[in-house]
Amino acid sequence: MNKSTDGNEPRTTRRQATRWDTQDAAWTDIQPRLGTLNALVLDAITQQSGTCDELEIRLSLTHQTCSACVNSLMNDGLIVADGKRPTRSGRAARVWTLPIPTTLFGKTNEFNR
Repeated sequence: MNKSTDGNEPRTTRRQATRWDTQDAAWTDIQPRLGTLNALVLDAITQQSGTCDELEIRLSLTHQTCSACVNSLMNDGLIVADGKRPTRSGRAARVWTLPIPTTLFGKTNEFNR
């Protein structure tokens, strides 16, 4: 199969092309805000550890936005999972906290749970 100009497999159907175009547009639109959103989530975790569900409520973020920030922070090694507790739906979810007691944003985190 031939590669398209962007290096990806060609999008053969009209639906695929439309879906990818909207995803590409959304990705481009969010780029300038990613650092701010990640900092917002990291600051919230610094104040008090929490599940993604709890962070969504505290920060008034959508699940998709909060989950993406948590994954980015985890991949960067800035937060770690430390236990589990139930979400609003009753399912177990990871509790996110800082990897070591530290001071960020002028606040000290002592593994608040």
